[in-house]
Amino acid sequence: MRRTSQVILSYTFFFFANVLATPDHTQHACSQQFTIAGLIQPAWLHLDYQQLNGRRTVYYYVNAHGNRLLLKTGNAPQNLLLHPKPIPASFQHYIQQTTERLSKAINLHFIRVYDKDKSDFTINASCTPDSRILGLSAGLEQHSNQINIILNFCEGNSLIIEKKMHSVFLHELGHVLGLEHPFDDSDGDCIFTTTAWSRQSATKTDTQMAYRFQDQYYDWYRPHDLKTLTAIWGPAKTSN
Repeated sequence: MRRTSQVILSYTFFFFANVLATPDHTQHACSQQFTIAGLIQPAWLHLDYQQLNGRRTVYYYVNAHGNRLLLKTGNAPQNLLLHPKPIPASFQHYIQQTTERLSKAINLHFIRVYDKDKSDFTINASCTPDSRILGLSAGLEQHSNQINIILNFCEGNSLIIEKKMHSVFLHELGHVLGLEHPFDDSDGDCIFTTTAWSRQSATKTDTQMAYRFQDQYYDWYRPHDLKTLTAIWGPAKTSN
């Protein structure tokens, strides 16, 4: 949902790894409690507002069949999806459920379209073997308003992998809607610490926008995420 006239814009490289949490000495500069501002990236949100221009309907495209996706860098197209693959039917169903649920939580209405060029953002599956990158959000250089969510489905569509990818999808969709990592201080604020993997950093139990997890994947946003998304977009409108 963001237009950029600059080079390709990669917002998130999302890692899941059982790494040893390291001591951190930067947390004193961050808020020691969750704040709405600490989960908002104002620059991305400004571009979202520009793109929607008052519109409350958001159109998304699911690359169900693994069609090739080209992201441009410089003057030459570059195939970012080196191993494009279909999105499992069960995961497509999860996407549908999630967008419907989100439409009932905040004042945006998500509609799936089947023409990629008519979408605000796309959802794609790739396979990059032996990669610790499970998902990213990338914008095109020019001539497009789309943001592209790319999920690394190398390990197949087993129940465990799909549960993990639910969390990855929510994380990337959060970026599309203006959320940032809690440890990101590029806009002048952060939560707990600026170190993603330290003992003090937020976990997936706190927010889907964190990197660290504690033995459980969640298939819906955490209360801090929903509070922030509601602050950004307003609560869903109810019909009488």
